[in-house]
Amino acid sequence: PADTLGASVMRSENLHVITGLVTPHRWREVSKPGIESIVGALRLSARYSVVDVASTSLEKASRGASRDDTALGVLERADRLVIVARGDIVGINRLSFLARWWDEQGRDIPVDVIVNRVNADAIGPRPVAALQAAIGAFMPGRIFHTVNEDPGVARASLRAKALGENGTRCVAADALEAIVAQWVPT
Repeated sequence: PADTLGASVMRSENLHVITGLVTPHRWREVSKPGIESIVGALRLSARYSVVDVASTSLEKASRGASRDDTALGVLERADRLVIVARGDIVGINRLSFLARWWDEQGRDIPVDVIVNRVNADAIGPRPVAALQAAIGAFMPGRIFHTVNEDPGVARASLRAKALGENGTRCVAADALEAIVAQWVPT
């Protein structure tokens, strides 16, 4: 736990961030046991730990460490899975492959889906209805949350700020806070 705190950057009193791999070729330097050890230490050092796992190839590695195996090392220790999909045809198609892959893993933990960057230009005049039909085809009965496209996200990114930090308040931040409030007791 002390090692994880020492490796983190303090963003606010209750938020510490440990950055991940900055380039894809670094995955071969990471092992599944190493990631499992880090996640275990994080769980001991904080009330909540959020691990952002990059989208995976969903294929077996031909040689060396596999990004999917490393992702599974994180997911095997997870208490909850939050899948974030982009609200367009490409994002929903990727979500369909990920949903099938996750089912094959056989894990029984709560799974939440957030569809972000939702807008009529990308998915049609009734975006939520279109998403319900599309996601319902491969995840029947799945309840999902939506976050509308918001230029405030790009402005915050340009300033290298988290949403809501130092005047970067936006509608997307409010939507995300409402979603998280459903999961995390006050």
